[in-house]
Order: sequence, then C-alpha cells, then structure tokens
Amino acid sequence: MEIDILLLTIYFIVVSYVVYKMALSVEAQLEDQIVIQLDRQLLQTSVTNQLLQQGYDELPVEILDAGPPPLNRAACLSLRVPIQVQDDVVEGTIAVQVSPQGTRPIEPPIAGLTVQIVNTVPATQVIVDWDSSSLSLHNNLARRVIRQTPGMRMDLVQAQVHSVVNPRQSFSATVTSEDSFGRSPDTQLLQPTAPLVNLNKVLLLPPPQRTYALELLIGIQPMATPNQPMIRLLLPFRFEVGVLPDQPAIPLFRWILSRRDENASRSFSGKPR
Repeated sequence: MEIDILLLTIYFIVVSYVVYKMALSVEAQLEDQIVIQLDRQLLQTSVTNQLLQQGYDELPVEILDAGPPPLNRAACLSLRVPIQVQDDVVEGTIAVQVSPQGTRPIEPPIAGLTVQIVNTVPATQVIVDWDSSSLSLHNNLARRVIRQTPGMRMDLVQAQVHSVVNPRQSFSATVTSEDSFGRSPDTQLLQPTAPLVNLNKVLLLPPPQRTYALELLIGIQPMATPNQPMIRLLLPFRFEVGVLPDQPAIPLFRWILSRRDENASRSFSGKPR
C-alpha cells in the first residue's frame, strides 16, 4: 500500500512537471501582442472646436465604438448633419474610420492605414483632400499622404485627385507616406517598399512617444444649396501603441504561470509564502 502511494506521488510529480514545462514552451512560442488605441478625446474636441469656429455649434460629434457597415468593429468619428431638402429638414450621418485598431501582433509592421467613410446624408458630398492631409510619427515630422491606387503613376510630383463620397455611398482607401515608395525593378512602377509604421522600432521609444497620426482633411458640401460654404474639417486620428501583458492561450497554463509569478514576487520582496 505504501509503495502504491509512493508510486502515485512520483507519477503526479512527473506529470505536473511535464505540464509545467509545456506551459513554459507554449508561452515562449506565443507572439507578443500590442494594442493600438485611438485618442478619442483629441479627435472629438478638435472636430467640435472646428465646427464651432465655422458656425456649426449644433452639429453632434460622437466617437462610436463601431460605425455602420461596412466599417470595421473599431472606433470611428460620427457626425450627424441636418440638410434642407426642398421644404423638409432631413438628417444623415458621416462616419469616418482609420484602421488598424485594437489588438494585433508586433509582426508584420503596418504597411499602410485604411481610411473608410460612410455617407448617409442626403444631397451632400464628402470630399477628401489627400494633398492637404498629412502623416506623422513620434517626432511630429509631417509626411505627405499618398493614396495607393493600382498601377501607380511614374512620379509623385503631380497633385492627387480628390476622392468624393456621394450620398448613400461608402468609400475605402489605403494610404501611406511619400517616403515609403520606391520603384519596382521589373515594371518601374511606384510601389511601397518600406512599412509606414515599424512597430518594433516604435516600442523602443518611451511610452509618451509611441504614437503616430493621420491628419485627414475632408470637406462637407451640400448639393441642394451650392452657394452654402463647404464645411472643412481636419480630422486628427492619433494612435497610441501599448504593450499587452503575455497571456497564454490555455487557462490551465495561465493559472500555473500566474502562480509562478506570484511566488517569485513574494520571494523577491521577502514576504513569507
């Protein structure tokens, strides 16, 4: 009987050790995760102040957790705009989103930003001025925005055509900076040759500098009243990059590792276990 108990004890010790080593192995293979968060307060305050300066203090400005389809499930700017159509005043929304946002691995780097716009305002156009927009990284050095299109032109000197989003339309484009482009050795066409945001380099910076931003200039132009001045808004989509703590995918492993870290912390602090 005593021999059986001894064997069972040894068996459970060996199994526990193997599981522990498996947990460490799985933990080592997990990719480091980061989180990209939109500075909501900056975006809402800036747009509200710009509308106030142009005499549109009654236009509601909201930062939604998720906009209307086909926008991603991420934060977006929403403007509710009333418009005079014949004898009635009708409302619609303009939703603008820039991604990626949320949790993602450090690799691959961010090649470009996706700009999406949904316009449900009747008789109103949303116009995107790419050449008056700008990109910036942690050093706040402005970089020219380039909208990627199939078969890029031979040079980037020419002005970019504005993008127009008519009522009941959605729009999507990928943008990067001018200095990210190079020529394909085979076709001699321009194409992105460097990522827009190298996350590994960003994480080497102190937390206040782990940022990048897209300043997007849009115009809101009523079509029913062409003499009405266009509303011009510079939308500051500023993103902060943070590091998430390692979390094993298997709950049992998470519990084992949390106990290990807790015991190590107690030993280091000199507290009794």
